[in-house]
Amino acid sequence: MSGLTLTLLAALGGCQSSNTGEVLDIGAQNVTAVPVDADIVGEGAVKIAIAAPLSGSGAGTGKAIRQGAEMALEDLGAGKLALAFYDSAGSAGRLKGASEAIDSAGIPIAAVAAGPQALTAFAPASAITIAMVPDDVRRPQGSFAFLPSASDSLVYGVRFALTAKPGSVLLFIPADMPAPAVKALQRRIGAFGTVTPISYRPSQTSAQIADRARPHLAKTSVVAFAGNEAKIAQIVKALNLPAANGPAIVGNIDWTGALFASAELQGALVPSADTGNHGVIAGRYSKKYGAEPPASALYAYDFVAVAAGIVRSRGAEALNRQTLVTDAGFRGTSGSFRFRPDGRTERLFAMNFIDGGQLKPLKAAPEGF
Repeated sequence: MSGLTLTLLAALGGCQSSNTGEVLDIGAQNVTAVPVDADIVGEGAVKIAIAAPLSGSGAGTGKAIRQGAEMALEDLGAGKLALAFYDSAGSAGRLKGASEAIDSAGIPIAAVAAGPQALTAFAPASAITIAMVPDDVRRPQGSFAFLPSASDSLVYGVRFALTAKPGSVLLFIPADMPAPAVKALQRRIGAFGTVTPISYRPSQTSAQIADRARPHLAKTSVVAFAGNEAKIAQIVKALNLPAANGPAIVGNIDWTGALFASAELQGALVPSADTGNHGVIAGRYSKKYGAEPPASALYAYDFVAVAAGIVRSRGAEALNRQTLVTDAGFRGTSGSFRFRPDGRTERLFAMNFIDGGQLKPLKAAPEGF
C-alpha cells in the first residue's frame, strides 16, 4: 500500500486492512444503520453521492475530498450535476445509513472514503460504488477500488522491465501477504513471463532467503519485491547479482527513502504515481484553500469529473457500470486510469530508478492506454 494511501486510510479511521484482496459480499450485517441526511451542493438534476468523514478524527481528509469534489463540480458540472455529501464521521453505522439514503434517493453512483473496518458497511444496492481504497483492501461486493496499490505498481514495473529484457521473474513475497493476494499477484505477473515465488519470514536471515532463490537466478531477467522491508536490501546483497548485464531489480510504490539510500539497490526500478496532470487544479486549489491539493482531493475531483463527463456527453442514463468499464479509460488530475470488470481501477505509473539515494525519472507515465 502506498505511503499516500496509508496516510489517507489512517485518517479515515485506522489503517487495519486485512490486505486479502478479497471482495466482501455485504459486510457488517450486524451494524445498525444511523440515519444520515444529505448536504446537497449544486442544482443539477443528476445527483451523485460522496460519503466521507466530514466530522470527527478524519475530518481533515473528508474536507479535502469535499473541496476537490466541489472544484470539479464548478469546473465541469455544467449545471447538470448536484453533489450529495453524507458525513460518515468514520462510523460504520453512519455509512450504512448513508447507503440506505442513497438507495432511497435513487442516486446512480457514489464514492466512499472510509477505513477498512467501516468500509464494508457501505453497500448501496442500486448505486455503483467507487471506494477510495487500493484493490488489496476488503470492500463491498461489486465496488471499484480507486486508489493505486503496491501490487498494481509492481505488476506495472515488472512488465516495463520485461519489455527491455524478456525472461523469467523471481518474485520475493513477505510471508504475511495473504494467499489470495499472492495468487492474484502471481497470476498478473505470470501474464508477462514465468514467475518463481520466494516467500520469506522476518525470522529468516537474508542469506537463508538468498540460498533458496539462487538456483533460479540463471534464467531470471527480473528480481521483483512485493514488500517494502529494510531486509530487501540485504537480500539483494546476499544474492550477489552480477554488476553488468544482471537481472533488473523492481520495487513498488511502498518503497521509502530508507531503501533508496541502500547501496545494494542503486539502479533499481521503482514505479511512482502519475503526477503529470496535478497542475490542472493545483494552482487554483492552493489559491482558494491555502494549501496544495492532497491526493484525496485529486481522487475526489476525478470521481466527479468522470461522472460529469458521462452525463454531459451521453446523458444521465449512461451513468452505469457498462459505460465506466471502457478500455480507453479516463485522464484525470490523478493520472490515467480505467475501471476493470474485476473491480480494480488500473492506473499508469511513472518509472524511476534509484540513484544516489533518490528516485530519478526514467520514463513519464503514458497519457493514455
